[in-house]
Amino acid sequence: MTASWGELNAKEAVASLKPDLVLIAFGMNDFWSVEPDEFKASIQSIMKTVRAQNPQAEFILISSIRFDPAYTKESAYVGHMTGYAEKLRSLVGPGVALLDMTAMSEALYAAKDAKGLMADPMHPDDFLARWYAQGLVATVSR
Repeated sequence: MTASWGELNAKEAVASLKPDLVLIAFGMNDFWSVEPDEFKASIQSIMKTVRAQNPQAEFILISSIRFDPAYTKESAYVGHMTGYAEKLRSLVGPGVALLDMTAMSEALYAAKDAKGLMADPMHPDDFLARWYAQGLVATVSR
């Protein structure tokens, strides 16, 4: 799904539960056509909708992993992924943390071939999924 889908469904699917902690992870389905400012607006809307039901709600924003670099080098797509991570970083503050999987995947791709990290050009394999899990544990433990 996309961040705009999250925005449309945030009230019923998330805010209605009055959660204390919400993980927001969009971007991999957005990068084809959504500009970073539009992406950021959708994420902000999700957070606003949740906080309307629980003002104390906290968020972990999770930037997307980079897709396999061999998949495409088109600057618009690569730029969208970079832009999304930057926009999420700009939202960090009280009650909002970032798990930067974009930067993490870049570091991993520098050390290990992407094919050894991905189930296909856009989805992590079990090894990379463990990086997500470890990153979440570290983020929550701060």
